[in-house]
Amino acid sequence: MGDSGLKTYKMKLKVLTPTFIGGGEDYNINKSQYIFNSADKKLHIIDERKLARFLGSRNLLGYYANYVREVGNNRGRNQNTNSMNIGEWYSGISRMVKHSGNINECIKYSIDVSHIQRNQLNDVACFIKNIEGMPYIPGSSIKGSIVNAILVSHIQRNKSSYKRYWIDIKNIVNKGKVNFRDLNRISDRLIQDIIDYSITDRDNRRHNIRGMSGLSISDTSPFSGDMMKLYQRKDLLLTEKGENTLPIFRECLISPSEAEFSLTLDLYKLSKALDINDVDDINRALNDYYGILVSQKGLFRVFKNLSSLLPKQETTGGYLFLGGGTGYHTKTIMAALAPDEDELLKVVRKLIHSDRQVTLIHKNDKVISPRTIKVSDEGRSQLLNGICKIEVI
Repeated sequence: MGDSGLKTYKMKLKVLTPTFIGGGEDYNINKSQYIFNSADKKLHIIDERKLARFLGSRNLLGYYANYVREVGNNRGRNQNTNSMNIGEWYSGISRMVKHSGNINECIKYSIDVSHIQRNQLNDVACFIKNIEGMPYIPGSSIKGSIVNAILVSHIQRNKSSYKRYWIDIKNIVNKGKVNFRDLNRISDRLIQDIIDYSITDRDNRRHNIRGMSGLSISDTSPFSGDMMKLYQRKDLLLTEKGENTLPIFRECLISPSEAEFSLTLDLYKLSKALDINDVDDINRALNDYYGILVSQKGLFRVFKNLSSLLPKQETTGGYLFLGGGTGYHTKTIMAALAPDEDELLKVVRKLIHSDRQVTLIHKNDKVISPRTIKVSDEGRSQLLNGICKIEVI
């Protein structure tokens, strides 16, 4: 570290369990944009520009336009219809109209779907990719997970200092109808209290410092496209049903995917209260949070055979949950704020039950709320979603 107070580390990120980072609506595709090949158990993603050129050069565009209109009319009559399927259409038109070439010329890339039945498949949420079409993880996603872990670890070690925030949250939730704007204001105040601070310069002028501006993380280098697999969303439940499989499919990175990124600490901008002086302190915070969730005394211990859902843990580096489909408790500071698990249960189940966007009824949750963890089927076993590890190279 020089006079600037900067420490920069070259880091490696390892994907340990299926991990999904979405790119928004633009990254969602339907049956008009992929071909399911049951012979090679691959999902072939279509390059739409190549498809247009392929169909146009073979005088098939008119047939395709008629097909699209027909499907649109059917969908208009039946709102539940989603029958557009480029693979089936091409198989049919190939028998009717002779032409050269093969639609495989239009494939952008392929992904393993060996564990998914054709009739199960629906729309697919694709992994975010760079301009060259290669999967990567944005630095903002890594930073968000690290910052949350730092907050959780700090609050857990200084719980009494933040008791008033839990009381404020509890009072709002107990009013009945939850005002989420009020909750967000409490959260903002708490974060400012922990990581933001002010300094006075030589001219006696005060400057407000955003504490986490002192943590900079780059995007990762690209991952190999071969290390992608399609998974269907599955929840493990603390109910008699045991599990719930949903018609949601995600393109995920799988183990042993690896990529590099850089992590920079500006010690002059990081709040001294956080006690973050090097990357080892980052890893400590990550492992504190990971332990709160999955250790023998962690929140997720109530789920049977939890250890079988986890990767083998090593003594080096820091473990973190990344991306979508990892669950509520991997993205919140509530477990650290709550004085005990009983209080956590009572407050969170009321909070989640009040959220109109949540379809499950959580008011009767008895052990943990929400009463689910997110997993992916891997052969005959299952894995908890989104577990990754970072370490210094």
